[in-house]
Amino acid sequence: MNYEVAGSSTLIGDSIKRLREVTGALIEESEKLGYEEIIMPNFEDYDLYKNHRGIDRLKMVKTIDNDGRVLVLRPDATIGITRYVCNNFPISEAPVKLFYISTIFREFKGVKKTGRDFIQGGVEYFGVDDISCEEEIIQLAVNIIRKININNLQLGLGSAAYLSGFLSTLKLSKEDEDTIMEHLEIKNLSSLVPFLESKGIYFKDIEALVKLTSLVGNVNEVLPKARELVRNIEMDKALNKLQELSNRINEFDPRIQIKLDFTLTKRFNYYTDTIFELYAGGMHVPIVSGGRYNKLAEQYGEPRPAVGFGMNLSLVIDYNESTVEDIVTIAVAKGRITKEVVERLVAGGLKFPEYESGTRKLLINDSENKFRLVLVKSPDVPTYVESGAADLGIVGSDILDEGEFDGYILRNTDIGKCRMSFAKLADKKMPKGNSFTVASKYPRLTSEYLKSQGVNANIIKLNGSVELGPIVGLSDIIVDIVESGNTLRENGLVEMESFMDISSKIICNKVAFKTKQAAVEEFLERFDQNIGN
Repeated sequence: MNYEVAGSSTLIGDSIKRLREVTGALIEESEKLGYEEIIMPNFEDYDLYKNHRGIDRLKMVKTIDNDGRVLVLRPDATIGITRYVCNNFPISEAPVKLFYISTIFREFKGVKKTGRDFIQGGVEYFGVDDISCEEEIIQLAVNIIRKININNLQLGLGSAAYLSGFLSTLKLSKEDEDTIMEHLEIKNLSSLVPFLESKGIYFKDIEALVKLTSLVGNVNEVLPKARELVRNIEMDKALNKLQELSNRINEFDPRIQIKLDFTLTKRFNYYTDTIFELYAGGMHVPIVSGGRYNKLAEQYGEPRPAVGFGMNLSLVIDYNESTVEDIVTIAVAKGRITKEVVERLVAGGLKFPEYESGTRKLLINDSENKFRLVLVKSPDVPTYVESGAADLGIVGSDILDEGEFDGYILRNTDIGKCRMSFAKLADKKMPKGNSFTVASKYPRLTSEYLKSQGVNANIIKLNGSVELGPIVGLSDIIVDIVESGNTLRENGLVEMESFMDISSKIICNKVAFKTKQAAVEEFLERFDQNIGN
C-alpha cells in the first residue's frame, strides 16, 4: 500500500542542493542589512487567525492539546511573527528586522507543483513608517532572486491605501467593503456591479470602481488615469508614494519592468498601504509577495508600522527560465464551446488550420503562433488557469461558482447560455417538507440556494448522468444545467424551477494578466471584434 499523502512532496538530490542555494542567498543578503533570523513554532493558537480574510479557518490543519486548546499548523508567517514582536520587543526600542525560513501549512498551486504546505522564506521590518523601508525590502528581494540566477523580472505595485481611500467615500459597512474587495481581487464586474446597485451606490461611483479595475500597466500610462479618480488626501498620498517608489526601484535596477495594478489587493486583509509582487519569466504565480501592514500589531498591543515579504521557495527551486514562452495559452472546454470560441476568433482575424482540418489534437495553435488552444474537460479549465498551465480560460459560470477559483474573471460571453434548474420525474409528486433528496453535480450551489429558501434537504453529489437519480430511486429531484430541456424530456423528467442563469466567462491567470498584458488584450479584442455586428 502507498501511504504517500496527496499534496505533500519529498525533496532529495538536486532539489535539496537548489534549496540550499536559495536559502543561502536569502540568509546572506538579509544579514548584510542587519536582519536577524527567527524560527517560529509550527503550532499556533487557532484563534490567532480569526478575523483574517484570506485564511480559511476551515482548511487549517488542527489538533487539540492535552489542555483542550485548539492548535493549528502555521498557515501564515507574518501574523505569528507580529504577535511575537509585540510581546517581546518594547515599542521604544530600535527597529526590529527579522528574516525566517519555515514551512507554511497552506495550499498552493504552480504549473508543475501543487501542495498543502510549502517552504517559505521572508523578512519582516518593524518600527519605521517610511518609503525607505519598502525600497529596502524590494531591493533585498531582487538581490536574492538575482543571486540565484533568475532574471526577466517584473514588479507589480499596488496600494491598499488608495483603494481604502476610495471606499471610504462610499460610506459602506465593513462587511460590504470586504465583499467589494473580494470582487475586485478577481475583477468580477458581472457580480460587482449588481452588488453595488443593490446597495444604492450612485452610478458615477460604480463607473469609477469599474474604471479602477482597468488600472493595470506601465507607470507612465496608468498613474495619470489613477489621478483622475482621486477623491481625498489618502488617495493622493498613495499615488505619490507609488510614483516615488517606482522611481527609486527603477534607479536601483533599470532592467526590472514596473507595472501598477490598483486591484492588487492581496488575499490577506492586513495590508494597509504599499503592496508588491515580483514575477519571474513565465512563472504564473508571484515569486515574491509583500507589502506594508501598519495596523496588524494593534491586535497584539500597541500599534507599530511594519513591512515585509514572503517567497515560496518550493516553487522557486523548480523554476526553469528556459521554459518561458511568449505564446498565450487558452484552456477551452472540449465540444460545442470550442467550436463557438474558434468561430469568434476566426471572425476576429485569427486562423486555426489544424482545427479546421478536423484534427483530434488537444493543443491547437493559430497560424501566427500567437495563441494556443488547450482542449480540456470543462471542470479542469479553472485548474489549468490557476496553476499557470494556461494564461486564459473560457468556462461556464456554473463551474466557477461551484468551485473556488483564484484568478481574474474578465468578462461574460454569450457562449453556452443555459440555466440551472430543479427537475423531477413527470409522474411523481414532490415529498412534503424537507424530507427529500437532491442529486446534483453542483452540491455547493444547490445547498446555498436551498438554505436561502429555508430548506435543508439531503444532497448527493453525482459526477455524471444526473438524470438517473430519480429514475433509479437514488433521489427525489435533481439540479442540473438545462438548455433546451430535451434531455430531461427524453428521460421522463420535467423542469420545476430555474434559479441561476449561466454563460461562459473569460478567466485569466493573475500573473499572466500583467506579464502578458498586451497579448491578453489582443486576444480579448479579437474575441469581441464582431459582437453585435
